[in-house]
Amino acid sequence: MESKWSPGRNISRIYRICQLDLDRAFAESGLGKGLYLCLVELARQEGINQKTLAERLVLDQASVTRSVRRLVAMECVDRRDDPEDGRAHRLFLSEKGRNLLIRVRERLDEWDSIAIGNFSAKERNIFADLLKKMELNLLKERD
Repeated sequence: MESKWSPGRNISRIYRICQLDLDRAFAESGLGKGLYLCLVELARQEGINQKTLAERLVLDQASVTRSVRRLVAMECVDRRDDPEDGRAHRLFLSEKGRNLLIRVRERLDEWDSIAIGNFSAKERNIFADLLKKMELNLLKERD
């Protein structure tokens, strides 16, 4: 029986392959299980709170809380009181976190190069545009 093509299935498989590879690559530094994603997102905008981090990573707050706790314990992230909301904390990369981020970005760049290595420049642009469009479709559906 022929199976129907599903973009979700392919994306899910690609994601799992990527996660397994990256978790292996970062295990030695303690950044396995997606902790590196927090570092990358914090580098985009330091000083965000855990709720915003969870929204940007599309993860539940409990998972992000556990990840942030581990990163703080590893001295990769500094958690500071929010001056506007005494109950909230702002997150910042520590020096150790910045140093690890360099290695993380290098490995992510390598992975991306492998994944789209035989794409032409035109195919890369089309692919990026289609992925963005797909993401917007799914975000609209969630609202």
